[in-house]
Amino acid sequence: MSQIPVDDARIAPGQVWEWQVILSAEGKPARLGYNQIRHTAAARRARAAGGRLVFTIAATFDLPGPNDLDALDAALRRFVRRHEALRARYNGLTCAVLDPDDVELERTTGPRLVTSAQVRAYLRRRFRQVDTLDGPWLALGAITRDDSTTVYLAFDHLVADTMSAIVAVTDIAMDYEGHEPAEPGDGYLTFSQEQHRQHSRLRADDPRLRVWEEFSAGEGGLFPPFPLDLGVPPGQVFPPVNKSVTLMNARETGALEARCHESGAGLSLGVLAAVAVSQRNAGGPGIHRNLMLVNERKAGRATGSVGWFVNVLPITVPVPPGSNSTDMLTRTRQAYERARDHNEIHYLRAWDLLDPNGDHPSSYWPYPVNLFSYLDVRNTPCEPNIHHVTSASDGILSWFVRDTTGLHLNVIHARTTQAKCVTTGLIQSLRATLFAMKRNGPLTHDQAVKV
Repeated sequence: MSQIPVDDARIAPGQVWEWQVILSAEGKPARLGYNQIRHTAAARRARAAGGRLVFTIAATFDLPGPNDLDALDAALRRFVRRHEALRARYNGLTCAVLDPDDVELERTTGPRLVTSAQVRAYLRRRFRQVDTLDGPWLALGAITRDDSTTVYLAFDHLVADTMSAIVAVTDIAMDYEGHEPAEPGDGYLTFSQEQHRQHSRLRADDPRLRVWEEFSAGEGGLFPPFPLDLGVPPGQVFPPVNKSVTLMNARETGALEARCHESGAGLSLGVLAAVAVSQRNAGGPGIHRNLMLVNERKAGRATGSVGWFVNVLPITVPVPPGSNSTDMLTRTRQAYERARDHNEIHYLRAWDLLDPNGDHPSSYWPYPVNLFSYLDVRNTPCEPNIHHVTSASDGILSWFVRDTTGLHLNVIHARTTQAKCVTTGLIQSLRATLFAMKRNGPLTHDQAVKV
């Protein structure tokens, strides 16, 4: 599996089939999750300014052998019915959940594509057709040939996170091959109702908010700004640049993971430590602050459910001159463990409580922030590709992905000369730092480490 721009996908042409989700009842009212409320507010703000917010999470994957449209029909229908977030009707800040039997799929014949370039152009258009405010919130389709089928799914971020795309691929592939997918557990909207209920009792003096209080004392408050100049004036957005690179092959990644384990850390924390060093090398501060994206699905509850199960942890890691690999891994592990002990509180609820009278702009963040995301997808079937599609950028978003071939980085940044230079430099420094950590070598802050 890789997370790549759709323009980098290599998909053979063929006959296109499309499926439309039909919701045939009104459903039962439900409350949106914290992330959904924020996403909807951002979409409304973009529309009021004459634009349109697009943040699509898509997947493409192959099913081998002669195509069986009836079997695919059934697998896709059962997939949508299985997941609460997909059988809901959204209307601004409210939604209604339908019973599984009130959801149908209607298949239509699409165009016949004769070149891979036509396939990519078709998918670019299709992935932008999902819409936060008006729907559809899910686009389904397939490209069939005599000996294989490529399935695609495109979720508006309102109903899914990146892990949801992996859940979807696993569910559909297993069902198509005649196996029963795992039970999804709690649906996202059920999960959100419980989260709202629990968080309604929180007060600003709750000791579980202490880690957020201390974090907010740093530069940028609750939201650490990206520490390097990207050439983006405040309040402006630019067209996005989407690129993916390989940082290490599978053997090199395994060696780095073994080095991390020696210091009591996992590979994800090793990558986070390398990010902190690389930003410091590029002129960033000696105290690294970022928001680490974490999965809210828990064992036995919602483990196989589609939805936006994402929270963030406040991470603060000192990066003093002369740090070596052991120092950085230890500091990063300690920072993560401290934040992890308080991750049951959603960051947006913490923001409301700690800054009740503040200016909460109806966008994701008040300015470009420093984010960290890592996924290990080595056990995902069908080796799918994940694609993120955005309408605009005012900063840098990065996703680190480990698959069976190694460690990869997908970056979306604003289309400015400065952002391009910063991104190129950070990738070079990051790759060099990861190799230095693998060798247990010194991590300098004066110049890029040589591989």
